[in-house]
Amino acid sequence: MKINTSLFKIEIEWLLLTTIIVSIFSYKVKNYLSNYFICYIFILFHEMAHMFIGTILGAKVSNLKLSLAGVNVSFDKNIKNLDISKFKKIFIYLAGPVSNFILASVFNNIKIVYEINIFLGILNLIPIYPLDGGRLFILSLSLLLPLRLSKIIGYVTSIVISIVLGIILFLNFSGVYLLFFLYFFIRINITSIILIKKEYHAFLLMK
Repeated sequence: MKINTSLFKIEIEWLLLTTIIVSIFSYKVKNYLSNYFICYIFILFHEMAHMFIGTILGAKVSNLKLSLAGVNVSFDKNIKNLDISKFKKIFIYLAGPVSNFILASVFNNIKIVYEINIFLGILNLIPIYPLDGGRLFILSLSLLLPLRLSKIIGYVTSIVISIVLGIILFLNFSGVYLLFFLYFFIRINITSIILIKKEYHAFLLMK
């Protein structure tokens, strides 16, 4: 479902919308997914921080996508292609995790708020693309290596780390949370594989 506003487009995934509707009419589902919805609020706050800092630094938000796996902000030009310095891009990428750590410190007396925001802050600093940590990793590599090579290394690293984390989560979680994490990491790996193929073909064409 797409909603056009005067500022940017909002895209809501049908799977997320269906989950919300079912939760409204089913107390059991709502109770089962309560922590997920609380977490989702802070994920949205995290993305709003990217939007805020990006706008200050000259980027214009074009799309806000809400899906079952999370929230994603897109700018008129992808951050990677914005005509701003790499150091400004680092500030945009760091804005999300920093906002979570700030919330955790402000609400450190509320256990669930503290734990969720610490979790989100740390998770988003792990070098897995398209999380902030993965984008920061690629950007950091590009300071030393050609951009295309930096991307390929970053995407391969993302796959390896996400597989390791997936195995750890599989051994330590169960039920709906395991399904959510598996869905999340499968999407990440599919994205990374597609991007590796794209960058590799571009590399061959340059030869």
